[in-house]
Amino acid sequence: DNELYYKKLNLNVGKDVDNTAQTTVESLFGELSVTFPANSLNRNENITVRTADSKDYPFKEFNDMAITGPIVEVLPHMTFENELNLPRIQMKISKQEIDAMDVAPQKLKLYKVDFDNKQLVPLVNALYGYLNENGGAIKEKDGNVAMCTSPLDSNCHPANDDWAYMLISAETKTFSVFVALDSLRAE
Repeated sequence: DNELYYKKLNLNVGKDVDNTAQTTVESLFGELSVTFPANSLNRNENITVRTADSKDYPFKEFNDMAITGPIVEVLPHMTFENELNLPRIQMKISKQEIDAMDVAPQKLKLYKVDFDNKQLVPLVNALYGYLNENGGAIKEKDGNVAMCTSPLDSNCHPANDDWAYMLISAETKTFSVFVALDSLRAE
């Protein structure tokens, strides 16, 4: 009658990334992703991309900054040596949320939150694109969402400002926690 039953489960939360092939890892609902160029990792890794809650981190150190969009955490934390072959973080943020935060799209940037040094580190080589309400590309290039280095570039941004989601992506040298912020408030 004092028997104990248990079951061992092997649970993989992330995605195995083959270091020899370009691979994209998405969050559970697909609003966040990281794309790894081939050979950007030193070895195969299991990578997790998740939405984090602001209560999980000491944002009080940053005066409770006004975050636009989700908080992204990429695990495991690591550093990338080859600056010519960096992974790309991407967020999908609704126009409704951008408008509610009173942020101009051209001022929105991705930042790594450096809790140790209490600073925001802007990510590099940002690209911007726009989606309609159904998640389809407003403008396409080679069958994909057109992505431009300027958020208001007419090759990406609709002339009538009729879009539902903004895609913003940038490259990072380290994995940590990432946020989108109004650059005027963050820098």
